[in-house]
Amino acid sequence: TLQIVDSDTIRTRLKAGTLYVYAPLQDVQNQTDAYVIATKKAMKRALNKQAKEIIPDRVDFLARQFGYSYKSVHCKPLRSRWGSCSNKKELTFNCYILMLPWEIIDYIIMHELSHTKHMNHSTQFWDEVASTTPDYILLRKQLKALQPGVHAFYV
Repeated sequence: TLQIVDSDTIRTRLKAGTLYVYAPLQDVQNQTDAYVIATKKAMKRALNKQAKEIIPDRVDFLARQFGYSYKSVHCKPLRSRWGSCSNKKELTFNCYILMLPWEIIDYIIMHELSHTKHMNHSTQFWDEVASTTPDYILLRKQLKALQPGVHAFYV
């Protein structure tokens, strides 16, 4: 939840699932640079915190369901990737994936879990993705369409 509170100065606080943005109403109405930057930075912190709470459990659930193993899961703001898988099976996800629909989040997770078996984008890799996410081609197209809107939040 985002709550804007009239204040003399611009500051933010994340408390009990609510992101509070304190700012002069004039800054809010005029969308001043200081207000927009502070709000985006606070949203990034909130998304990152929430991603660290949600994504590892979802990865664990899907990995168990489809028989994948991995070493660890990390979430952080990334500039150009939705996720990655190291050769040590360490998975990293962009915290901004929480701005996407769940079916696309699951596709991203399954894509990275598939890399635990195939560390490339070979035909075998895409066959692996298709075995767990048959509609992955449609989901990839939807992801590419949503990407500019999500990237607009990068600070």
